[in-house]
Amino acid sequence: MEEQQKILNSRFDVRVHKNSFVNYLEVIIRSDGTVEYAVPSHMMKLASIYGKSMDEIFEEYSHDKCGMDPVEWLCDKTGCISVWSEGYTGKANRTQKNALWFLHYNGVYEGMI
Repeated sequence: MEEQQKILNSRFDVRVHKNSFVNYLEVIIRSDGTVEYAVPSHMMKLASIYGKSMDEIFEEYSHDKCGMDPVEWLCDKTGCISVWSEGYTGKANRTQKNALWFLHYNGVYEGMI
């Protein structure tokens, strides 16, 4: 378990990921296609990318009244997509879709592209 935590807190490497995890993928893909582990969670990783505290985010989110869930809202604000083994949320650009294809080709992502 300690080794897996070390991996989750390091740079994403699809070969290392495949050798360490089975049916598990929780990552963020930035607008430039960079894949990063969603540690400690999708919400917290996106908040860090957005550069605001959770209190500031919830304040802004509550005033936005957009009808999106908070993760989807943060994806919209950051230009990222949140990815799990079987799907993603957010609006993927071409570069992010290429990253999803890469993850799919390597057998760690099974969702729609």
